[in-house]
Amino acid sequence: MDGYETLQVVVDLEPDFVLDWHTHPGTEAGYTVGGGSELRVKGKDAQMLKPGSSWVTAAETPHMLKNGPEATKLFVTFTVQKGKPLASPVPAPT
Repeated sequence: MDGYETLQVVVDLEPDFVLDWHTHPGTEAGYTVGGGSELRVKGKDAQMLKPGSSWVTAAETPHMLKNGPEATKLFVTFTVQKGKPLASPVPAPT
């Protein structure tokens, strides 16, 4: 798609790591390879991620991730607008 690029990354999270509220300038789709964490997306119930779990977050949708007590590995695909920051911090939704 013109103006967009796709990035695929492996994310390793330390135990109890918190990835605070943020957005992406495009779609995020992920798969939990190992470990476990809690995904919170504005307007939705919290989703517990465990090995084999997947998710999709729409562009510009505030979300955050709190890792559990063990290391977690995620495989994430971003399809985002070229030239924009991959992630931008946002305040926690009210």
